[in-house]
Amino acid sequence: MNNHFYKIVILLLILSSISFLHAQNLPDETSIVPESEKKSDFGLAIGIKANTMGIGGEVVAQVLPKLHLRLSTTHYKYNLDMKPYEDFVKGNGFAKVGGVGLAANWHLGRVFFLSAGAFYNMTEIKVTGISSKSVYVGSIEVQPEDVGLVDLSVKPGIRISPYAGLGIGRAISKDHVVSFAFELGASWIDAPKADLKTTGMLEPTSSPEQVKQLNDNLSWINLYPIVSFQLSFRII
Repeated sequence: MNNHFYKIVILLLILSSISFLHAQNLPDETSIVPESEKKSDFGLAIGIKANTMGIGGEVVAQVLPKLHLRLSTTHYKYNLDMKPYEDFVKGNGFAKVGGVGLAANWHLGRVFFLSAGAFYNMTEIKVTGISSKSVYVGSIEVQPEDVGLVDLSVKPGIRISPYAGLGIGRAISKDHVVSFAFELGASWIDAPKADLKTTGMLEPTSSPEQVKQLNDNLSWINLYPIVSFQLSFRII
């Protein structure tokens, strides 16, 4: 990921530190509040987030004091740099992460919360390439299009990925406007599935046996770690 992504993460960390220090001055939950000043359990917030699934936003609904529902979307696309290989291969590629998720937070106290849910996983890696010059087989010159095209894509084994995590902070502030949450979790993606297509002289490399071997080599990858920073603003 490029420097722009890391700058956003650093900004969220700075803002989170300010939010956390401010939270230390909040009154204790056991403070007595006059009946006329008690608030409704319901609340609504919007937020920005950066995590290992990209950058995006979130809508948070507090349905109970300890139960928050979250609808989020994130996205990030990185175009692969093929210049180091341009003497041999002409091509392009990208790595994309992102998705749309629905999760629920259950607060264990003032600071920690458990999160569980699922998201539609749009992660994908795709590379296409063709030889940038002719090759020789003995004294015979073979043109790039006859050497063949390679088209490889890798996607999650399942599109709907369950998620669970543990966080610190709040996705929606209890008594103020601004809140911050940091979360560590993982999603179950099943083994990624590779799709390989080749043409010309390279066509045998995409035989069913070769594709199966490629997928077998990826079969150990089942979990995707998610580290998330979120800054939210309560509107109700």
